[in-house]
Amino acid sequence: MSHLIESRVEIDYLTENDFCPFFYPEFEILPALRKAYLKELFRANTQRNNVKFYRWVWRHYPLEHKCEECFRPLYEYSATFVSHIITKANAPHIAYEPMNTNLLCGQCHHNWDGRKETREKMRIFPSNQLRIEWLLSIYGR
Repeated sequence: MSHLIESRVEIDYLTENDFCPFFYPEFEILPALRKAYLKELFRANTQRNNVKFYRWVWRHYPLEHKCEECFRPLYEYSATFVSHIITKANAPHIAYEPMNTNLLCGQCHHNWDGRKETREKMRIFPSNQLRIEWLLSIYGR
């Protein structure tokens, strides 16, 4: 079942009550609203905004702070643990999209960013493929 979010007021209400709808596909945020909201939060692609985004993802991520691949606990924040599914270099227009992230330990992050053959063997590969399809449907290539 999908829940349509059509206004900033709805997003603000949810996030103020410690629920971040950006990580849940069943909360369908209108694409224009989603893009505008995230753009306002993170603005231009700068080092400062990168740090702000990584900390925001760490704070709002809906799962426990464990590597999504190997389940290793991630005890404290590190930007290294926030991995882009589609790299910033390949898709800078979705660098600040929460659905384009996984929490991964350093080794698994390295494996994901590595060769295609390595990535395809990872447990998270099938679910990340679904996310990639969703991201491309919202943002294009």
